[in-house]
Amino acid sequence: MFICKDCGSVFECPDYTEENVGEYWGQPAFQTVDLCPYCHCDEFEEARKCEICGEWKSEDDMDCDVCYDCMNEHKYDFDYCESLCGDETEAVQINALYASLLTPRQIDMILRRELKQANAIQPLDCTEFIDSDRTWFADKMIEKEVK
Repeated sequence: MFICKDCGSVFECPDYTEENVGEYWGQPAFQTVDLCPYCHCDEFEEARKCEICGEWKSEDDMDCDVCYDCMNEHKYDFDYCESLCGDETEAVQINALYASLLTPRQIDMILRRELKQANAIQPLDCTEFIDSDRTWFADKMIEKEVK
């Protein structure tokens, strides 16, 4: 499948035209040019279908078969982003006093509680989390969709 960069149409086979490019040994010479069958623009690229929304997008607008539009729908959805993480953790540096007084589980519980309260007041922007590894995020979205 292809998607036109000009009109956004999705098509399976491009149309074509022959352009006169001069002469070759005294005979007219032609070059075949592929075109969008809808607007006749010659700028189009391969398209892939998003596994989440089902729309056809250019490969530049996707990661791991999930379009950026679908990923960006969750940039203010803290609960959804948290659900994708499951039990995955990442090492961070915290104040030595806190680390000596609390277990990692207690720190996690406190952070989760505080973030949920902050999110209830104003939705948290998870864009940096999504953008930090779009491939991982897309894979997790597909996994969640399949379940």
